[in-house]
Amino acid sequence: MKNFTLPLLTFVLSFTINYTNAQCPPGDVMLYSQTEVSAFVASYPNCTEINGNLKIGSLASGAYSNIYDLSGMGNINTITGDLLIVNNYNLINIQGLEQLTHVEGHVHVFYNQSLTNVNGLSSLQTINGNLKFLSNPALTTIGGMQELLSVGADMEISENDVLTNLNAFNRLTTVGGYLSIWGNPALQSINELVKLGAVGGNLAINQNPLIQNLHGLESLVTLGGDFNLTQNTNLTELGDLSPIMQPSAILRIAFNFNLSDCAAQVFCDHISNGGGTEIIGNGEGCSSVTEIESACPFTLPVELSGFKAELKGKTVLLSWQTLTENNNEGFEIQRSKNGLNWEALGWEAGQGDAATAHSYSFTDNRPMLGKNYYRLAQTDFDGRIEHSEILTISFYNGVVSVYPNPTRDVLKIAVENDMPIENVVVYNTSGNEVMRETTVTNSLNVAHLNSGTYIVAIQVDGETIREKLVIE
Repeated sequence: MKNFTLPLLTFVLSFTINYTNAQCPPGDVMLYSQTEVSAFVASYPNCTEINGNLKIGSLASGAYSNIYDLSGMGNINTITGDLLIVNNYNLINIQGLEQLTHVEGHVHVFYNQSLTNVNGLSSLQTINGNLKFLSNPALTTIGGMQELLSVGADMEISENDVLTNLNAFNRLTTVGGYLSIWGNPALQSINELVKLGAVGGNLAINQNPLIQNLHGLESLVTLGGDFNLTQNTNLTELGDLSPIMQPSAILRIAFNFNLSDCAAQVFCDHISNGGGTEIIGNGEGCSSVTEIESACPFTLPVELSGFKAELKGKTVLLSWQTLTENNNEGFEIQRSKNGLNWEALGWEAGQGDAATAHSYSFTDNRPMLGKNYYRLAQTDFDGRIEHSEILTISFYNGVVSVYPNPTRDVLKIAVENDMPIENVVVYNTSGNEVMRETTVTNSLNVAHLNSGTYIVAIQVDGETIREKLVIE
């Protein structure tokens, strides 16, 4: 007890003797117990500006203060450093800071076991640093901060077990850094973010199992980083989203099991402009980039009457026709191995403005082995790009060869790029199956077959290649 009483007595005396005539103490104010809060109120009843940090709570990790009442601090209107309300076990509310309008640094509200609301911040308008609410297990609402207009850096609301709403933020217009709302198991909506127009960094809405839609983000116009939407298991609707995403940003929509419609225009534009994407584990219709693309209302500024891809020997012929064209600089022909990452194959100049039909064609002289995805990137003279539908061609010409042919006993099978052989079936000239191997190396024993002509069907990469075989 002696170790606690002496520092506390020193703290009280320092307030009483050294600073009785001062409006506020110089530098940081660190209040670790209810006695220290009471001493501060008694010594500085007219304090309006904290020139440094104001910390309310325990310093030690895992240890809690006994602070339960902040009344009497109601004249403070400005904090030039951080406001830290952390590690308080008995603090139910923070009433007593109602005149606070501006914090130069961060506002952190962490690990307050009994805190149910933050009504004491009802006048706070601007925060130049971060605003973070983390692991407050009794916090049911962040109501009381309805005057907040801007957060200069990051904003995070995470792991608040019973938080049901964000009804403090209906005037918030700007978050300068990232905005993260994650791990709040009781949060039902983000409707209150109705005036939020700009997020300077990433936007992350993750692991909030009761959120059903993203209503409330309709005013968001500027997004400086990635869009992350993951593990919101009951999310079914995106709402009317329209933020402008940077081409370098990642659109990440993952494991929202009930979300089946992701064809928001902002996402369609990001995909069509070649922006980075990670789409996985959502409902049917939103489980891949291809599914989203197929649902997007893509329209070319030219009227296409057809887009075809055909195998021509060892090449692929692409052909398309326009009925009309408007401001059309031309078409970049693009190819992909997986439908996600695209490379440019060539360019066909457009007609600019045309009211009559025009035919185009392009030949891929060196298609890739396996599946080839093709699309057109139609480009206006003003730089706007729109993509056509995606066509798929499987190319296996020359992939498989069999030798010696004719043979008497062992048939060798060579496959380009060492692609694995999935199975081999041998048919006679009547079309009857005479042999099947599902575990295949590059050798096939055919010594038991009668002399004659056969067709050997070799399955590689899900495709079947047929070769004529003669057995002597």
